[in-house]
Amino acid sequence: MNAHSNSITGCDYLSFTWLYSGVVSAEEHRGGLFHESLPLNCVNFDLEGQLVAVGCWDGATLLGHQSSVRSLSFSPCSSILCSGCLSGEVRLWSVPTGACVGSYHAHRGSAQSLNFLQGGNLLLSAGHDSVVHVWSGGLGQTVAVLGEEKIPTLQKQKRTRRGNEDKANALCVAVANGYAAVGYHGDGVKMFNLKSGEKVWASEDLPVSMLCLMWMEDKETELLLSGGMDHRLRVWERQGENLVSIGSFGAQKGPILALAQNSTCMASASDDFTIALWLKNTLTSKPWIDPKAMCILRGHNGGVTCLAFSPNGKELLSGGKDQALMIWKVNASPPVLSQCISNCHGDWITGCAWTSSAVLSCSSDCKLRLWDIQTGRLLREILSSSSLSTLCLWEDYVMAGSTDGLLMVWKWESGVDITRIQAHKSRLNHCTVVFQSEIQALVCKEAGLSEFLTVSVDRSLRSWSVTTAMETPRCQKGSVRAVCFLGTGELMVCGYDTGRLEIWHQNSMVYWKKVSDGSVCAVTGMPDDELAVGCSDCPVCIWKLERDSKKSIVGLSKVSSYNTMVPVSFLFYCGSLFGVYTDGRVVDVFSTCNRTKEAYAWQNDVRPLGVMANDSKSFWLLGQKQGVLYVGLLLSVNPSGSSFHLSFCDDVMGKRPHELEAEEEREERMEEEQQQEEEKQQQEEQEQQQEEEEQEEEEQQQQEEEEQEQQEEKLSEEQRKERQIAIQKAAQISTWITSAAMQNDKVSVLRLTENLIISASYDRTVKLWDRHTKKQLGMFVCGGPVKVLEVNPCDPKKFVCGDTQGQLYFLSWKG
Repeated sequence: MNAHSNSITGCDYLSFTWLYSGVVSAEEHRGGLFHESLPLNCVNFDLEGQLVAVGCWDGATLLGHQSSVRSLSFSPCSSILCSGCLSGEVRLWSVPTGACVGSYHAHRGSAQSLNFLQGGNLLLSAGHDSVVHVWSGGLGQTVAVLGEEKIPTLQKQKRTRRGNEDKANALCVAVANGYAAVGYHGDGVKMFNLKSGEKVWASEDLPVSMLCLMWMEDKETELLLSGGMDHRLRVWERQGENLVSIGSFGAQKGPILALAQNSTCMASASDDFTIALWLKNTLTSKPWIDPKAMCILRGHNGGVTCLAFSPNGKELLSGGKDQALMIWKVNASPPVLSQCISNCHGDWITGCAWTSSAVLSCSSDCKLRLWDIQTGRLLREILSSSSLSTLCLWEDYVMAGSTDGLLMVWKWESGVDITRIQAHKSRLNHCTVVFQSEIQALVCKEAGLSEFLTVSVDRSLRSWSVTTAMETPRCQKGSVRAVCFLGTGELMVCGYDTGRLEIWHQNSMVYWKKVSDGSVCAVTGMPDDELAVGCSDCPVCIWKLERDSKKSIVGLSKVSSYNTMVPVSFLFYCGSLFGVYTDGRVVDVFSTCNRTKEAYAWQNDVRPLGVMANDSKSFWLLGQKQGVLYVGLLLSVNPSGSSFHLSFCDDVMGKRPHELEAEEEREERMEEEQQQEEEKQQQEEQEQQQEEEEQEEEEQQQQEEEEQEQQEEKLSEEQRKERQIAIQKAAQISTWITSAAMQNDKVSVLRLTENLIISASYDRTVKLWDRHTKKQLGMFVCGGPVKVLEVNPCDPKKFVCGDTQGQLYFLSWKG
């Protein structure tokens, strides 16, 4: 149902639906539609369905709130209306008279929800500060507090001569000449000395949310321009370490959301869908004279959230809540709209910027997009893991902040992910680039080091070195696909789905190389400092570790490569190099230069889960089918010779008796049907070729007996004993009949040690089980579904696992 032309911010249920502003009678406007010039936040009907209240962005028709109304609730008798606003203030109104009968500050941050209890004797309020208060219905006295205010643990700010840590949320920042001006939610503007980190000035008696700040480019004085929730623009002059208010002005009817400037004019974007252009010389006049807007630009169908002038200052880029980008020619008289790119994103546009040849935009839809200026064509798209809230540009790099406090850096031309920094613990509202310069010549300007400056609702202002960020290794390497330990267990190899291969020494990465354009599917160690790597583009490559004089890893050199029919899921060296396909087939990789030699095929659609070493002559193959775990032992006979033979035994673990019976019945029925068909076919063929078939059967049987006798002769008495012991081990494992699922999702990895069974799953958990009692001993939760896990061969209590988010976890068990 297409109910509105913009985002729905509130709803309430009745047998019929209306939308009104203020408090009006439902009977007077039955079935009608009432339009309000500003966006609406919330709606609430009284219990009798005769009155409806709507909260607006301008504080509602019942004047009193200084900020946007976010919550409403009628008392049971409909005589009292309670309203909560963005600043956390709660007001009580008499419905018959429309007068405010009480007010009090309920929350730090907005009052999100209100509800009367016990016939109106108590009022329940929930706020953005994560606290629920119970108040006496009419007196505003706290009766109870549910929950605790969630304040992130931050690095404590230094005590200054002007106060301690700021409690309000930081919304925006502007930097010039060693000072940072910061706008706060409901607490005006404050100024910090970047060198000392101290707060040197704070506005007084200004309970206004400052949404945007900008230092004006003026040679004579340092002027700061601010835009607030109260629809006003303010001009401040820096005098030493103080800001002096010069004047305030405005021509727009909504909160000021963004500012931008060129050499001659300043632009302000508002939530009333407009952009105002102001001549800069009218903002610096002394004495102060209220400036008049040079022009009001109209074109957006939603609030305008971001602005950016082109490098030559002749064009203005704007983005809004209508998901559109617009380019205005501001050097024309009057300014005109020259380009409109509609439906740029799936949500509000939160930031925009110019590059040398295109424009950038970011949005709450988690996308950063690059657009062609002339055609409006999408050139490139970069995906983020969370909603993007702000962006800024520096040379070839674009920096974007997200709602989860992550600061991401890309190269905008190629889309290459440079680094990701967990800058804050909550929403990152604004980021900007700081240019610090040393002594500058009159003609040649030599810029110094650049820095990121970010502010967040976690109440912190932080600075980040651009150079350091660029040197930081990339965090996003793709999903971890394969890991294995080499030699004595000190070296570990990790492969990613981006084709990246890493070598780790004692939990520290010492070398990495991109070995494939596809993904790394499997890795395993081999003798003589070699390792085998299987990739999604089918080749299995043998790499040699290159070491320096100190035996440190300095590189990888390719020795040989082998093509397989399909990518291998697992690799294991046991006299020869064996590969395991996803359908359960085991192949000799070294034979693939001529033709693939199949060693064994696991039947009945068993999905392999991994391979594990048993001894120098055998290895375990672990699999799963319909939630049932299969264990197989592959014994390599004469692995050092020119030929080999694999003897295989398998068993089932984790099945319930009734499941085994049902499967046996199904197999018996299938065998009977198959046997009947074979008998019928044989009868038909016997009539024609009975004598020839009997002769062929005798020859084939004789040949099979001879081959079996030859193979049995090769097995020594000692090898038979080893095989018998391994079969007994598999039989012992099959006694684990579980009464409940091991994991809550698909099991991805299963590993066995002398005393432990280790399972990993797509439910993000790694679980440890006692191999003898089958009781769970421990559990670790990863950041994403666990794809791989390997046990250190030299210390079975240490193991490493990797998840789909590209994270490695080095774990140890101390039980």
